[in-house]
Amino acid sequence: MLINLTNHPSRSWSEKQRVAALEKYGEIKDIPFPDIDPALGKKEVVDLAAGYFLKISKIYSELPQEEKKRFAIHVQGEHTFVHHLLKQAEKLNFTCIASTTRRIKKDLGSGKSLQQFEFVCFREY
Repeated sequence: MLINLTNHPSRSWSEKQRVAALEKYGEIKDIPFPDIDPALGKKEVVDLAAGYFLKISKIYSELPQEEKKRFAIHVQGEHTFVHHLLKQAEKLNFTCIASTTRRIKKDLGSGKSLQQFEFVCFREY
């Protein structure tokens, strides 16, 4: 199972990204990334990350043993939250990944541009 803890629900992923996730992890479970107030202090962010990690750990604990072998957390978003969540995941040896993308930029003139991001692969932290 792949836990998708990002601002990008799996239903919005490209076919290439969705297929790569399903082939490697078997199932995708979306958990919406929290809206983190930029004025929060470190303790509040640590506590928020701990709460999300508890939710993820509960999902993991309920998986059949065979499915636990393919378990990973796809996490990207606000940097300090991600850092604290990764620290907790590392203690339990959970695999954590990020998506890599290729940025395609098209100059539209008059100082405007159009940017698209093309999924390349998943990379472990």
